[in-house]
Amino acid sequence: ERSDVAVVPAAGVIGEAMLAIVLAEACLEKFGGDHIDETLRNYHAYLKTIGPRGGTAAPPADEETTEV
Repeated sequence: ERSDVAVVPAAGVIGEAMLAIVLAEACLEKFGGDHIDETLRNYHAYLKTIGPRGGTAAPPADEETTEV
């Protein structure tokens, strides 16, 4: 006889694992290679192309900034 009355906690663990798998597949599709070193090199090169995020970096000198 089963004593659990809800499967929500168990489903949460399964959902978290599936999300991790999907995110790993997406990363490998974007940055993939034959070796982890190649994947990391592609990832770091991508980070260099997008630049800093979050508004902590100063704007480029040739662009004007406007206060809102």
